[in-house]
Amino acid sequence: MGSAEMEQIAVWSAEAIARREDPTALARIEAEVIKMARAFPVPGADASALAQAGDAQPSRSTT
Repeated sequence: MGSAEMEQIAVWSAEAIARREDPTALARIEAEVIKMARAFPVPGADASALAQAGDAQPSRSTT
């Protein structure tokens, strides 16, 4: 990951905070984050475990 990806992460963070009550926006951001994360695999990590983790449904606090 480089500076362009870091800037995008900052944009997603700000948007997620601003739109924290909008499940559609949060789902879109989540999908974009997962897509980027899959483009930068963790060196030495088990690819099958990472794929399963990426497909898991995140638990979101409603408070």
